[in-house]
Amino acid sequence: MEKSIIKPKMSNYLLEYKNDNMNVDDDRELQGMHFIDCVISFDIKDNIKIDGCIFNNVNFNNLKFEKIEILDCIFDNCDFSNSSLSESNIYRSEFKKCRLTGCDFSGSNFKNVIIAESSCKYINFSSSTIKLARFDNNDMENGSLNMCNLENFNFDKCNLKSVEFITTPLKDIDLSTSNIEGIRLVGKELFGATISFSQTTDLVKLLGVKIKEEL
Repeated sequence: MEKSIIKPKMSNYLLEYKNDNMNVDDDRELQGMHFIDCVISFDIKDNIKIDGCIFNNVNFNNLKFEKIEILDCIFDNCDFSNSSLSESNIYRSEFKKCRLTGCDFSGSNFKNVIIAESSCKYINFSSSTIKLARFDNNDMENGSLNMCNLENFNFDKCNLKSVEFITTPLKDIDLSTSNIEGIRLVGKELFGATISFSQTTDLVKLLGVKIKEEL
């Protein structure tokens, strides 16, 4: 039986920041806050904690804040373009309609996470562990999920064109509603995955086989 993803747990009382430029330094963590139309920057690279926060139309792009901890957060229409969140821990959180182009999540841990309706071209999840997660209707063209551990995880209506899954087992992963044209594999990664009949043509191309039409 497929396990249900646990939604973010939110307080009924959030401190609101609107149209603000906020800097987070060594002594600061973000907790119980609601940011609207803000720009957030960080003075340090790592060990920032974000807990129980909502972000609407917030700009994080081009930031480097590795080893961050994100817990019970919602990011709606936020911009993480070309940012680095490598080696981070992200739990019970949602990214909706976000710009994650070129974002680096390599070496991170995800659990109970949803990424939906987001622009994720060139996103990097390499060497990450992703459990109890769902990626819905995302454009992930040319992304990287190399050497990942995926568990209770599925794609739904995602563009996975030219995505790398090198040495990432896809057993029990449902790819049937997604575009898998040109995905990059080296061996048995697709063993046990679920695909649609129409996708078999894309997989035949991976083998370098030509299909001859019958007369």
